[in-house]
Amino acid sequence: MHIIEELLPFVGPNQPWWVWALVGLVPFCMFLAFREFMCWFWKINKLVGRLEKIERRLTSIQLSATPPAQAKPKKSRTDQQAALPTTSAAPAAVADDDFTV
Repeated sequence: MHIIEELLPFVGPNQPWWVWALVGLVPFCMFLAFREFMCWFWKINKLVGRLEKIERRLTSIQLSATPPAQAKPKKSRTDQQAALPTTSAAPAAVADDDFTV
C-alpha cells in the first residue's frame, strides 16, 4: 500500500493539463506501435497496397471500355508431346508377348 500512497498525489484532479495529456498520450502511442507491428507482421500494409493497385487497374480497364489482351492458353503436356516430330530412328515398341523366360 505504501507505493499506491506515493502515487496518489500524481493522479489527483489538481494536476496540470499536461499530466493528463501525458497519461492519455502514452497508451495511445503504445497502441499505435502495437498496431504497426501487427500490420507489419501479418503483411497487412502490403496486402492493402496490392488491392489498391488492382482496383486502379480495374478502374482504368473499365474506363477505357476495352478489355486487356487475352493471354494465350498454355499448352498442356500432352499437347506438347503430340506436337513433337516423330522420327523413324526411334525404336519401335516391343509387345510383352515377345518375351519368354
